[in-house]
Amino acid sequence: MAPAQAVPVVDISQLDDPHSLADAIKDTLSSTGFLFVTGHGLEEQAERMFEISGASVHRLESSRTSLTSSLLLAERFFRDETDDEKHRCAYADNKGYTKVSQEVCVPSPRHGPARGADARSLRRLDPTRPAPDLKEGFNTAHIQLGENGNPPIPSQPLPNLLQQHAADLAAFQLACFSICQRLLQAFAVALNVSPFSSISCVRRSSSSRG
Repeated sequence: MAPAQAVPVVDISQLDDPHSLADAIKDTLSSTGFLFVTGHGLEEQAERMFEISGASVHRLESSRTSLTSSLLLAERFFRDETDDEKHRCAYADNKGYTKVSQEVCVPSPRHGPARGADARSLRRLDPTRPAPDLKEGFNTAHIQLGENGNPPIPSQPLPNLLQQHAADLAAFQLACFSICQRLLQAFAVALNVSPFSSISCVRRSSSSRG
């Protein structure tokens, strides 16, 4: 077995030109196939998204210097929101609320026989009897930033709990999209393909999909 390779780290903060960024990432295309991207400037916005989603369920109270439970937005939505509100934001076109067991798990096509844990998983996931996905979820699609002081324009019904954070969500989506555009341009240069065809496809899909 070949020795494991470290995943390369690429700092894009000083690589504004697609060609210089392509030079920095092209080696990963023929080695690990993966890379860590730093210097993107999204740290504060990403932390804000975690706060909104409730990914951290504890906070440090400075007055008592002890960890206490924090009832955050995601927890409030899935636990306390009314069925009517969830139905208003129901899943459609890969966006919105999904209830427990609404989606199913089916085996993916494979090349060659499955082994070990994969084989056990496939035996549980009979394609003729798909297993229910035992989770709730909410997919957020494109939210257009408001102009001239106007509020953001979501492309889907948002829960009231989430609507108040629509501006933060829209700004984060746009910032991530801009970084992805830079990376796509660099990959196009590294692979010697036209960047315009791949990027235009992303632009078309971003207006309606999560």
